Amino acid sequence: MALPKEDLTGMKFGKWTVIEYVDNGEWLIECDCENKTRRTHKTSTLKSGLTKSCVVCNRAKLDENYFDTIDTEEKAYVLGFLCADGCNYEKEGRVKIDLQIDDLAIIEKIQKCLGHDGNIKFYEQPNKIFDGKEYPAKTQARLVINNRHLSEQLADKGCIAHKSKYFKFPNENQLPEYLYNHFIRGYLDGNGSIVYWIDNPRTGHKKFSVSITSTIDSAKFLQKYIGDNFNCKPDVRSRFKDRDNNNASVSLCGNRVIERFLNWIYKDSTIHLERKHNKYLELLEMNNK
Repeated sequence: MALPKEDLTGMKFGKWTVIEYVDNGEWLIECDCENKTRRTHKTSTLKSGLTKSCVVCNRAKLDENYFDTIDTEEKAYVLGFLCADGCNYEKEGRVKIDLQIDDLAIIEKIQKCLGHDGNIKFYEQPNKIFDGKEYPAKTQARLVINNRHLSEQLADKGCIAHKSKYFKFPNENQLPEYLYNHFIRGYLDGNGSIVYWIDNPRTGHKKFSVSITSTIDSAKFLQKYIGDNFNCKPDVRSRFKDRDNNNASVSLCGNRVIERFLNWIYKDSTIHLERKHNKYLELLEMNNK
C-alpha cells in the first residue's frame, strides 16, 4: 500500500475526524454526531470543504409522529391550515406550504410545531394579470417536508391530494369535536377571509364579513354546525358559478354574530395568522363603541 504524501490522521474537516488511511488516496473518517457515521473520502474531497458532515446530520429534524393523534390546540390548527392551504403528495411522501412572504411568520410557527429545522426557501413569481391590468407579485416562501409517515398520517386525517375537490371535514375519529374551533381557525387562516367595509361614512362604522371556502360538502357541514351553535344562518354559494369544481364559500355577516363566532375560534389560541387576528381585534373595538 502506497503511503500518502500528507498524513491527515486526527485532523478535522467540519464534523469529520480522520481515523486512518485506507488506500488509493482515501481516508476512513468518522462524523462527530451521535450516530458516529463512518465512511471513506479522498484527500481532495476533504480539503475542498464539499463534505462537512454525514447524511444523517444533513437530514432535517422532524417530529414525524406529530399527526398520529390530534389531541392539542396546535395540532388541530396546523391540520386545519394544511387542509386548506397546504399540499400533501402522499404517493411521494412530501408535504409543501407556499405562502406570500408577508405570511412568513405562520410558516415559521408551523415549522416549529412540527419540530422541523430544514430551510424555508424563497422564490419570485411573475406579475399577475387580471382584466388586462398587471399587478406586482410578491416573493413566495416555501416549506417542503419529505417524510412518508407524516404525509400518510396527514392523509389519514383528511389532508389528501386534490383536497380542493375531494376534501371532507374530519370525523370524530380523526379530530375530536372539542378541537373544532382550532381546526376551523387554521382552515380560515388558510382558505378564508375576515373583511370589513365602512357602511356609514359619517360615523366610520365598519361592517364585517367572514367567509371560508371549501368543497361543497364541507361548506354545508360548516353552514349547519355554525348555524346550530351560533343561532345564525350562514350563506353557502358556489365559488365560481361557471365552473364545476365542487367549491363553495360559507359566509357569515352581522357584527355581533361574527364576534361570537370569532370569540370561539380564537379562544385559547396560541397560533394564528396575525393579519386576520388583527381584523378580529378591530371587530371587538368596533362592537365595544
